[in-house]
Amino acid sequence: MELLKFDELFNDEDVSNYDLFIEKLKQLKENGHTTKEIFGLIYQYYQKYVTYNYDQLQIVKIKNCKHPELNKVAVKYPLCNTTTENAEQLKQEYINDLNAAFIELEGRPLTKVAIASLFGEYGTVVHHEARDYEQFGKSKHKDAYDEIKGINQKDIQPVYEQGMLVDGVCDTYAHTFEKRICEDLGIKHMPVDGIGTTGHAWSLIYLPEEQKWVHFDMTMVKFYQDGWIKEHEPYTEQDWVAATTEEIFKMQPKRQIHLINGKKCYFDKDNYGELDVREFLKISEVEPIHYPDKVLERPLKEDRGCIVTRKEMAQIVELPCLKATLLLYDKNIQTIGTSANKENIRTRTDLLQ
Repeated sequence: MELLKFDELFNDEDVSNYDLFIEKLKQLKENGHTTKEIFGLIYQYYQKYVTYNYDQLQIVKIKNCKHPELNKVAVKYPLCNTTTENAEQLKQEYINDLNAAFIELEGRPLTKVAIASLFGEYGTVVHHEARDYEQFGKSKHKDAYDEIKGINQKDIQPVYEQGMLVDGVCDTYAHTFEKRICEDLGIKHMPVDGIGTTGHAWSLIYLPEEQKWVHFDMTMVKFYQDGWIKEHEPYTEQDWVAATTEEIFKMQPKRQIHLINGKKCYFDKDNYGELDVREFLKISEVEPIHYPDKVLERPLKEDRGCIVTRKEMAQIVELPCLKATLLLYDKNIQTIGTSANKENIRTRTDLLQ
């Protein structure tokens, strides 16, 4: 993939404010640059200006408790209130066990920032009359505290400067920043949730010039760039800018897809060939069906007559609607009239007659 040169097109002012940044991208798009070229520039923005929050990554892993070592710790120290008086001792034991687990999992102990976020209020006591945690500190009965709080699991918030993302994790990348960019540029986007090295999120981007969807995963770019994933050859970070479904599973065989555009699914290295991204589009996002010599418009301007075969239905029904349409066909459900065409709509009185 040949990239446009970011430094020749953007100056420091262009990337200091989201409105200026998006306006520049719009101009490039209007001047004929392809969607892939636009996302090549967004990739370079991530390279130069965005950091990945590896402290939050540890918090995500603790929340998920997918790794056997973390699961052992979670069982030993339930993430809930405790009434013991040995809060500080338990806190240190908990941290020590998490350190050992993360050395096994990541090759590093729990970070200081993660400790502060997770345990900043550990051992805080709350009056029995102020059970709501938000009431802590408001109670005047300082001498009657009787509950000791456990780990709080608070997320570390992403960092923006004038609307431009400068630090975050995969969820912020895909569900917030990239989604907003696509909406503002009129580019079709679907967030994907699943498993990468842990719970993960990335973007599906539609390339109208090539009439295909590709995966845009800036977390993997940062992991390669930062040396977080060391053994990735022969693949490079640029391979994650516009990857096909086949390519993402070749580059990361353990990857799983659990949600696309908010719809549940399951795809992994064994069944990814069954994935048809179009099934996850919302009806409003569906493109008209393209034929070599014409485009079918919606609504249809003429009566198509009686459709008698499944094959004929597949030729004129958009994919998100096709399964439901075939089900109706198989059950031989018929209607007297239709409002699908806004011309010649029958009223309810007409139907009763």
